[in-house]
Amino acid sequence: MKLPADRAELPGKVISFYIVPLDLAHSAGLAGHVPARRGEKEIVSVYQGTDEMTSPYKNFEELTQQEVEGKDYQISARLRDERVLVMSPHGGKIEPTTSMIADAIAGENYSYYSFDGLKSEGNSVLHIESHLFDEPRALQAVKKADVVITVHGQLNHQEGFIMVGGLHVDLRSEIRRRLEADGFQTRTPPEGLQGIDPENICNRGRLKGGIQLEVSRKERDLLKADKERLERFASAVRQAIQRFARK
Repeated sequence: MKLPADRAELPGKVISFYIVPLDLAHSAGLAGHVPARRGEKEIVSVYQGTDEMTSPYKNFEELTQQEVEGKDYQISARLRDERVLVMSPHGGKIEPTTSMIADAIAGENYSYYSFDGLKSEGNSVLHIESHLFDEPRALQAVKKADVVITVHGQLNHQEGFIMVGGLHVDLRSEIRRRLEADGFQTRTPPEGLQGIDPENICNRGRLKGGIQLEVSRKERDLLKADKERLERFASAVRQAIQRFARK
């Protein structure tokens, strides 16, 4: 079973995990206990490494009490066609290369937003979960968009693939079709990475249904190293968006 937090960019690797009731997990004193999100099973995980899987911050206001813009994080945004917003809510050093991928998809046609970690280490502390993400500039852009596409990083280093989730079923299918036609491997996301929570930032546009792209670390490394591959990837997603936007 894959953990829902595969994309957290943790150092090391998972060496064991158990599904147990919450009260037993606490009483057993198991290391690396990770609280389940709404609708998910309780997962207890043991990791090699010391970074936490998710941020202790439950909203952006909490984050700003400890983190400094321009030093610990930065926000990049540009407005183009406001109907479509391409986002990297965990960009920079939080989930590496996701900002570059989102920027390539947005291009000069669509609006772009990225929340980037700048720390020399420990950027996972900036990983506000997608259903809690409420940075004000992001929310302003989301409210103007018909559809929001978010780019995330999944941790698999061995295989290159993209998991396509979100509540916009038609666009989700079209993105998968276009990516596969251009030689990219796509997968159905497992529980926890499906992007189907209505509060997920990708689903808060005006249509109440967006897209969540989970790109494996192997695929992100390939895209970073090969500009032609990155453009082919971005073009496939843009073509799917264009078909949707004409409707």
